[in-house]
Amino acid sequence: NQTRCIIVSSSGEKGEFTGHCISRSVPEGATQYQFNYPFKDFHSVVLTPGEVHIVCCGYEKQKDHLYVHSAKTGDFLHKILLRYDNFKEITKFVALPDKPSVVATIDIDKGN
Repeated sequence: NQTRCIIVSSSGEKGEFTGHCISRSVPEGATQYQFNYPFKDFHSVVLTPGEVHIVCCGYEKQKDHLYVHSAKTGDFLHKILLRYDNFKEITKFVALPDKPSVVATIDIDKGN
């Protein structure tokens, strides 16, 4: 909706970064919620087209994961291990505009 913005920042050393996601109300600037997630290489945080979930591409225990949070409350909902045949390093992470709750990971082989 048009009454809040989501700000993402990072901290930490290479290989042990932490993403900080904060939702603030507009125009007051009051914090509505915040959460953290670990990552290796930063990829944009994605709001699903249905505006139901915030999806972060993270890294934990030497494996890539997707972290799914509620866009309304910021509550952690799911951690999805990215594992498929011929998995390559992710180069881009996007929402699919015609699918209300689907995101795509784009790797060097052009998509999965």
